[in-house]
Amino acid sequence: MPYLFSRVTTVAPGRMRSAQGFIADVTAHVNENTPFDVSVWGFLFGQPVGTVGWSMMIDDLALYLDASAELNASTAYMDKVNSAGDVFAGPAEDMLREVIHTAGEPPETFDYVGSTIAVIDEDYSKALGWSVEMADLAASVTGRATMLLRNVYGPFGGVQWLSGYADSAQVAAANAAIRDSSEYLERLDAAEDLFVSGSGLQGLLRRML
Repeated sequence: MPYLFSRVTTVAPGRMRSAQGFIADVTAHVNENTPFDVSVWGFLFGQPVGTVGWSMMIDDLALYLDASAELNASTAYMDKVNSAGDVFAGPAEDMLREVIHTAGEPPETFDYVGSTIAVIDEDYSKALGWSVEMADLAASVTGRATMLLRNVYGPFGGVQWLSGYADSAQVAAANAAIRDSSEYLERLDAAEDLFVSGSGLQGLLRRML
């Protein structure tokens, strides 16, 4: 199964113009000097204003680790990173999740991503089974492919559902379909004791680069 790497951080107040230049420059450098194919996303909802994330799919974890170590040893790359010391409001957070189930055929290109995360409480196998069923149901209700991922590192039991949308109209249509689905809402009720209370978070991201 492939992995999804994400690096998330928040731009400091008043530094968005500088951040945009840095983001474009460092992303181009990474894509030109590594085997990575990195994209950049801005959070519209679900995170503090100014939150951005770099992401890429990884098929070979060992290849990623080796290439990442080589990149971090590069003077040119580290000079770029160090130049942005006052651009962001704190350290970035890296996340690695593994795709464990895909419902539907993911689109080749998309400009919006809907994300839902939660942390499984105690009954891991039952909660994971429910999570797979919800991914299937979401894809059926919305007509959009839904991926289910699990945390490889970070909070144990963390899971994420992701759906890509070509445009804002597809986002709105999917939200309306879920809102009007009694089956979807009933399935949510069944998850009351499966996840850590307060751990659920929904977000919407839009492609920047």
